[in-house]
Amino acid sequence: TDTIKVYTTWMEGDWFHIYTAEQFYGNSRLDGNYILYADLDFSGTVWSPTLANGIFTGKIMGNGHKISNVSVEQADISAYYGGIFAGLSETAELHELTFENVTYKIGAGSRMQGVSFGLLAGTIAEGATFENVTVSGSLVVGANCYPGDYTIGLVCGQGSAAGVDHAGITASAEEGSAITVETNSDTGVVTVTFGS
Repeated sequence: TDTIKVYTTWMEGDWFHIYTAEQFYGNSRLDGNYILYADLDFSGTVWSPTLANGIFTGKIMGNGHKISNVSVEQADISAYYGGIFAGLSETAELHELTFENVTYKIGAGSRMQGVSFGLLAGTIAEGATFENVTVSGSLVVGANCYPGDYTIGLVCGQGSAAGVDHAGITASAEEGSAITVETNSDTGVVTVTFGS
């Protein structure tokens, strides 16, 4: 007959509780909401093509954990956006999360006009939320790229990634190509020059 009061806090929507890279891959959705309970090492797991090719509208609560050793190659000549997320919408949220040793290679360029590429996302919409997010890794321009109407940035090609620490990102051209790459580490702008 005793009464016990229980106080709870509720989170709106459906949430995936993630402990492994395989779980994250197996439950990857563009509208997914995720809470990480461990570091996720993708060195033995493929990064989600769904996320690399679509606009992410969900949320990731990192709880101070890392997503590491992600490798993505852009090989679609009809792609408008490219990064480990093709794009982040105005509802996308990333909190308390580190992306470490991430590699994004622009392997095939694109024949589309107005294309944007970046290590984290090709495009980031106004309103996307970042809280204590760090990104480190390599943005590589492949030898098979060609001059085009591209916007390339260290973090994103279009939009703003205010709140994202990107000091650990480098950009370079694939070895043996006739391409040179210069970066402005303050603004995150990448300038690509194609040789003859």
